Amino acid sequence: MDNRAERMFFDLLREAMWGCGVRPELYEGAGAAEWQIVLDTAVRQTVTGHIFDALSALPAGMMPPRDVRMKLLIHTDNIERFSARAAKVTAEVAAMYAREGLDCVLLKGLAAAAAYPVPEHRIQGDVDFYFPAGECERAQKLLFGGRTDNMSHDERHYHETYRGILVENHSELTHFPGDRYAGLERDLNAMLKERMTLEIDGMSVATPSPEFNVLFMLEHAAFHLPDVGLGLRHLCDWARQLWFYRDKIDRDRVAGVIRRYGFGRVANAFGLICVQRLGMPEELFPGELSRSRRARRDADYVLRVIMDGGNFGRHFGIMKSSQRHWKLARWPKKVVSLLVFLRNRRKYRIVGDGLFGTIFRENLKRTFSGR
Repeated sequence: MDNRAERMFFDLLREAMWGCGVRPELYEGAGAAEWQIVLDTAVRQTVTGHIFDALSALPAGMMPPRDVRMKLLIHTDNIERFSARAAKVTAEVAAMYAREGLDCVLLKGLAAAAAYPVPEHRIQGDVDFYFPAGECERAQKLLFGGRTDNMSHDERHYHETYRGILVENHSELTHFPGDRYAGLERDLNAMLKERMTLEIDGMSVATPSPEFNVLFMLEHAAFHLPDVGLGLRHLCDWARQLWFYRDKIDRDRVAGVIRRYGFGRVANAFGLICVQRLGMPEELFPGELSRSRRARRDADYVLRVIMDGGNFGRHFGIMKSSQRHWKLARWPKKVVSLLVFLRNRRKYRIVGDGLFGTIFRENLKRTFSGR
């Protein structure tokens, strides 16, 4: 990315998140090419609505060209429309579950959007419900008329489209295998005793506590970093959660959980990016932010992965290469999967001590067990 365009992009994103004002000198003489890069980056990182919000802080003579403004407006209008549809589906499904006495909480999505200055401009994906009492299958049958043959490949959630919106009913919270992460699953479930409610399209919907969300968002982003990649939106969500609920989060308690499950290194990398590039106040970070040589290299590397890949890696050809991969015969396919995993070993090592070895053994087992 062009350095000037990158500085403009991050400046606008900081303004959208914190209302801290823009640096006018960045935009003096900026041409169509730079503004097109800003737009493309916003789309790739799924933060288009926030970049649009920040334009109002620019002096009139420094606005982007009309075609870029119109594209940002169209993207933002689409985000608003989809958010409204997601809200209606969320409220309808939550009401259905409530009538049947199903205990569930809404994960991420609209719950994460509530922490933004303009919630409806946080792009929405699927709608995620989790069932602490283990009634995920009953919920799936209720919503989709008895169908339960579409569990995800990792057997963590069901997924199916309801009124044009993908709904995921989750039976588990965490992603990583091993005894260490089983403890995290138990701890997160225990934290669900503390909840909040969110008014969505006239319906009160239960959401987890801010401390749960900070840890859950961290684990979710950490998992996707070496898997299919992640976008800046994931870190924006984390930063806004830490800010919006800053008086309700015991940062020492959260830092203790992060250390217990070995997420300190990746949390520090995310934290440095949030502070240095997204403008998050450093005192919000759970624990002490390290700026050691390794920590700075980790943050630079993770940011490069994010900027090169975009949201869930959709912009660096992973979908196309994945389609080629699945056309291969069984054993070549397994070999390719293993090579892709080995290529990502640095990411796994940043995410957790010993995680690379754990996942490597799991992959070998799957390879030779015929699964």
